[in-house]
Amino acid sequence: MIKSLEGLRGAAALLVALYHLKVGASYLPIVKHGYLFVDLFFVLSGFVIAAAYGDRISTPRDAASFMLRRFGRLFPLLVFATVVFVLAQNVLVIAKVQMVARGLGGALANPGALTYTWPSISEALSVGLFVHSLGLFDQLILNYVSWSISVEFWAYVLFALLVLVFGRRSRTWIFATLSALMFAVTVWGSAVDHQCLTAGKCMDVTYDFGYPRCLFSFLMGALVWRFREPGRRHQIGAQVSALVVLAVLMGVVGFMPAAAFAMPFAFAALIWGMATDAGPVAKALGSRVGVALGARSYSVYMLHPVLLLFVRQFSERSTSGPVSLLIAVAYVGILLLVSGWVYSHLEVPLRNYFNSLAEKIDQRGLAAPPRLA
Repeated sequence: MIKSLEGLRGAAALLVALYHLKVGASYLPIVKHGYLFVDLFFVLSGFVIAAAYGDRISTPRDAASFMLRRFGRLFPLLVFATVVFVLAQNVLVIAKVQMVARGLGGALANPGALTYTWPSISEALSVGLFVHSLGLFDQLILNYVSWSISVEFWAYVLFALLVLVFGRRSRTWIFATLSALMFAVTVWGSAVDHQCLTAGKCMDVTYDFGYPRCLFSFLMGALVWRFREPGRRHQIGAQVSALVVLAVLMGVVGFMPAAAFAMPFAFAALIWGMATDAGPVAKALGSRVGVALGARSYSVYMLHPVLLLFVRQFSERSTSGPVSLLIAVAYVGILLLVSGWVYSHLEVPLRNYFNSLAEKIDQRGLAAPPRLA
């Protein structure tokens, strides 16, 4: 495990959570444009997966073991967070009905939203099959942040197929070509279909062009692993330069939306610079706190929409700076506590369970008798 990358993942999850909170977003560009940190997840995922499995998938059995491990990493929390999100929506409606009946509706941010919400069969099945963000719907559904989990799962599928079919040298060219093609599709979808050059928020394509967006960054992350710097000569310069570029891009993307298209490249440069866990930025992110935050980053990411359902009843009515800050601090504190509990009691046990199933597949492969000519 590269500790600094764990910390980087945790920081990105927290920034996405603060972006959706909106409190104070107009004062901090890194929060106001926090949706772009989803692309950091994709680049980082490609890097980590290529590092862990790039040379380990040589047979269909290896690919099956790999996919079972990735399924076990994503599926349990995806289902849990989706179910909790739907239940929380309806619990909130029940609470609103009771408050309105008692004349307390004025204390709510949106007292008129009293409609119960339940997923359709197609929505439930699509989430369970990881296909809900592959262009099947014309909007985000259910737990809206799960769109990225959908597309990342299918990025794993493609990765396994490419590694299985192509050798290491040709694989590099395939990754680079596909990444460039997916970047072009993402730019087209964002600039032409979503008119981001005038409307803003370039790269913010999810339910429709989310898969090309993911593949572009994921495969670029795999290429970063392929061309990582084995020594430590350039680590400090690369990290500082990448941070400066990221700061500039965050500063200008508000009035120059096209700058968002450069963000994944800057993320890739930062990850390349941290690949050996050396350098000042890497040491800061690889601290004990950073690693702990990274461990629960998936729970932070998937559960913050649930918490926001309740927090927004107060945050959207707050105009005071101190009150907004207090809400943000409470929000982060509760989110870290809840995500820590879910990580320990749901993520880890079920991930270990699926990993044990994958190990049985691996062992069967080793125990198989040699094939006769």
